[in-house]
Amino acid sequence: MDFAYIPGTATSVRTIRQRHEKQLMAIIPRSIHSTPTIFLCGDSTMKNGTRGQQGWGEPFAKHVSGGKIAIDNRARSGRSSRTFVTEGLWDNVIKSIRAGDIVLLQFGHNDGGGLNDPRRHASLKGSGDDSAGSTDAMGRAETVLTYGAYLRRMSREAVECGANLLLLTPVPRNRWACGKVLRSNSDYALWTREAGQRARVPVFDLNNLVADAYDAIGEQRVAELFHGDWTHTSPYGAAFTANILHRALLTCKDLHWTSLLDTVQEATETLRNIPDLKPGTTYLSLP
Repeated sequence: MDFAYIPGTATSVRTIRQRHEKQLMAIIPRSIHSTPTIFLCGDSTMKNGTRGQQGWGEPFAKHVSGGKIAIDNRARSGRSSRTFVTEGLWDNVIKSIRAGDIVLLQFGHNDGGGLNDPRRHASLKGSGDDSAGSTDAMGRAETVLTYGAYLRRMSREAVECGANLLLLTPVPRNRWACGKVLRSNSDYALWTREAGQRARVPVFDLNNLVADAYDAIGEQRVAELFHGDWTHTSPYGAAFTANILHRALLTCKDLHWTSLLDTVQEATETLRNIPDLKPGTTYLSLP
């Protein structure tokens, strides 16, 4: 069934389409839809096409290769929570989601800056209901929301589609003070957790998981995991993050879909040499 676009009613039309698809799902044998998909939505720390750099979402795909689950990495370099929505990237994800799929959202690295800088990617700081008038990159009027508000919107719409939504706090940069990697517990990691609480969706604290691992191996060895700057990992660094995230998620039994991940660990020299980290459940906040 197709629905024509009616100005001002995009949300209601989407809701009608989703309800229609759920009715079809009840009629079509489950075997046709037996392989759920993990959608990865984020920025260049998740997917990166720059030579010498790689996002963690790319090697993470190796942990879902057993045929029980598929992966679709929709992350896009340079995007913030704001531009992932306003550029239509999120709408394209919504159109692809089926009931039972999994959506992982990780933003924050590109949400800073001024509202009217040339890239027009900044969201408002915080997780509240504030808004401000601005213009997009094409000069059109735009109402800009907080970082947390964009996360809540995407969370709500994914859940309405029947997806399992997991918010991730942003991975840390290679920035240090007093022998410890800097964390974002007072800004984007905090606001991600607050957004999850308000949207009543689980949040996994990737920021502190990876930061704990970085602290364990030390500043000198962490430098080897990055390429070109303090934000973007090399393929080796991306595999490091993907491995410890995979290992942590396997312990999060409250996220029922994690049982579909491969249980075989990909061994890397760096991973072998880090001390045992806290269980993944330590980093998981449930609604």
